[in-house]
Amino acid sequence: MPIDMTKKPEVIPGKVALIDGDILAYYASGSKLATSKEATVEVLEQLLYDIMDNTRARLCVIITGDKTKGGRVSIAVTKPYKGNRKGAEPPEFLQDAKDYLSTSVKSENRIGILTTTGSPDKKFSGEADDVLIKLYTSLKDKYKPIICTSDKDLLQAPGWHYDLRSTAEVYIPENEMGTLELLRKPSYTAIKGTGWLLFWSQMLTGDTADNIPGAVRIGAVKAYDLLKDVKTNLEAMDIVLSVYKKGYKEKWHDVFIEQYKLLALDPEGLHKGIPSWMDYSKKM
Repeated sequence: MPIDMTKKPEVIPGKVALIDGDILAYYASGSKLATSKEATVEVLEQLLYDIMDNTRARLCVIITGDKTKGGRVSIAVTKPYKGNRKGAEPPEFLQDAKDYLSTSVKSENRIGILTTTGSPDKKFSGEADDVLIKLYTSLKDKYKPIICTSDKDLLQAPGWHYDLRSTAEVYIPENEMGTLELLRKPSYTAIKGTGWLLFWSQMLTGDTADNIPGAVRIGAVKAYDLLKDVKTNLEAMDIVLSVYKKGYKEKWHDVFIEQYKLLALDPEGLHKGIPSWMDYSKKM
């Protein structure tokens, strides 16, 4: 079905859509309409058009991540990073979608296709979500960037977000701890959050999607109860450290640092090292 260009609303000057190309490729190739390589490309272009239409962005950058997952593959010791995904059958035309995103030429409203392994100075290396945050941080003073993904981990980051699945936009304020909500469903209980509170809750519960264990035997309800009244990062860290000490005994510090590096999405790439305030943990 051809894209109807006559219905496109006026764009917002200076607004840039930062698009998670890895997830976009999955969505396009997983569509029922993706019956061939050519059909997959058509679905992909429609999705891109919809993003630009809905966000009213003037320009976009499409980001794909590197195969090392930002170094997380080698960082993960307790469990293999994303090791639970082995054997999963990808959509048939997934690679075609990725190839198209990484090689298609600039168009009127597409200013770049950024493959992180192709960044000469490695400034924008890592998983797509790492790079999205780095780009947002580098552009926010001069432009109006919006992060476009459906990866819940990105909700750690402050700024404007556009959900590729629901098409909803949300703003997460800077220099705040964020939010935490306990979702109780008939079949499961989960935490929904933003900012640092989302990060610390993941440090407790882990992330089953990425095979990250987190703390020992801490579920959503317990994590929520521990963190719901937290006001600062140091307060949250005290709580999380006490849980790791109890669960991991003499290995608590190494496992804590490993989990931090796997879960933190930091604009300065500090998941590869340790933020200066984290040295506080060694004094306990």
